[in-house]
Amino acid sequence: MPPLDRPAQHDRPRRPSPHPDSRTARRLRIADDLLDRLEALVDRHRDPTAHEPGLYTALYAELVTAEVAHELAMARSALRRTPHVPPTRHRAPVTDHA
Repeated sequence: MPPLDRPAQHDRPRRPSPHPDSRTARRLRIADDLLDRLEALVDRHRDPTAHEPGLYTALYAELVTAEVAHELAMARSALRRTPHVPPTRHRAPVTDHA
């Protein structure tokens, strides 16, 4: 089966974790990973000798834009696979004052 015809490993549904904080921890890890990758991208492209001025300036800007867009898409995809579940509110027990 060609690789494009089969579902990606990350597209498979996941079972909820028995630990309520595991989802929050996963989302925090995704955010930390995104920030680390974006910082690495900035460091990589901050060097002024990394590209030649003139003709390549537009291509260089397009490269940086494409890399940032890719990192954001990866983070969004990971966050969609780990949606935020708001904490459940516990209702106070109803007492009969009759």
